[in-house]
Amino acid sequence: MRNMPLDTQAPSFADLQKAAASRHAWPTAREEGWQFTRLNAIRQRDFTPASKHRLPNATSPTPPKPNQLQFINGVMQANGKLATGITIGDAATATAALSLLTDATSDGGSEPIADFALAHADTARVIKVGGKVDTPLTLSFQYSDDELSSHGVIVFDVAANAGLTILEEHTGGGNGMTAPLMLFRLAAGSSITHSRRLLEGAERAHLGLTLIQLADNARYHAHSLLLGGQLARTETRIRMDGEAGDALLNTIYMARDKQMHDITSRIDHNAPHCLSFQRVHGIISGEAKSVFQGKVRVARGAQKTDGNQMSRALLLSRTCEVSTKPELEIYADDVACSHGATLGELDEGQLFYLKSRGIPHATARQMLIVAFLEEVMEAIEDEAARAWLSNVLDGDAIAAWCAAADGMGE
Repeated sequence: MRNMPLDTQAPSFADLQKAAASRHAWPTAREEGWQFTRLNAIRQRDFTPASKHRLPNATSPTPPKPNQLQFINGVMQANGKLATGITIGDAATATAALSLLTDATSDGGSEPIADFALAHADTARVIKVGGKVDTPLTLSFQYSDDELSSHGVIVFDVAANAGLTILEEHTGGGNGMTAPLMLFRLAAGSSITHSRRLLEGAERAHLGLTLIQLADNARYHAHSLLLGGQLARTETRIRMDGEAGDALLNTIYMARDKQMHDITSRIDHNAPHCLSFQRVHGIISGEAKSVFQGKVRVARGAQKTDGNQMSRALLLSRTCEVSTKPELEIYADDVACSHGATLGELDEGQLFYLKSRGIPHATARQMLIVAFLEEVMEAIEDEAARAWLSNVLDGDAIAAWCAAADGMGE
């Protein structure tokens, strides 16, 4: 993303789509950011882009709740009464939103997810946050049908000192593909807490890209839970352009059978006194594969930067595979940056201790898994976001996942 003033003349949305379509090409394993995630199966398929005229098989959206936006196959269908401080419109008629889209997609190269989403989206939505909003905004994405691709494009324009909690959920089945593109522009002193649940069916592919720009003292905290999808990649890019910015990325993934989960991030510290922290905890079983690749880049002049990464994975079988690639690129000399990664199995000593107290083997393993994930959940300061994620990650849900995962028997 290059820095473009919002008053710069931007092309029309149709122009953006045309340019994106001409650029788009699915990456190969030779490209560094995609060396662990193979898209051969997607490259060979001919997806039909969804439109607002094609709803799930003979179904209609349920009435939306207050402060809820509903999307079916990537197309917004309805919204509940929005809280004061939130407005929604069509990005095609919003100069600022078009400028942000231009900024994100006109940097001289192809962004495969962004280009694919833009090329086939029916339109882009712009959501403006004009003040402190106490009620969380829920984004409900529902998918269905085979060989259908969904392309939701949303621009969040967050005013100075404004704040909002976003609860984003992706559900549904079919062997289609999801390709959401989200952009956030956070003005000085603003704050966004963004929680995401990926609960799509086991045959779906999900390739999502989130781009964030932070001004002075802006804060973006994201908490993600990946459970569904045959292939699920969430890519986050944060540009910290203002001083004293604050970025936090918490991620939990649970992959089993032959699932593939990819968590990719890049954080550019372009201003001094900024803080970023990435925490990824994964549970992996069966023949599943997972990837974490996170890059922190500290520009010249971005002194007093504090950038940290930590990836931990718990392997429950001998046939699963984990690839980890943390990276630091530092051009300033007064920084505190670190990265770390650990891979391991459940502690046999702890298992023996619990079983010696009369706890069944399966229950003991579940207890250790819960404890492993609890570190991420406890780091979520926003109570609404933490409770929302806990709804699908409680003890019963983990027990059910463990029962279905390979290698979780006695």
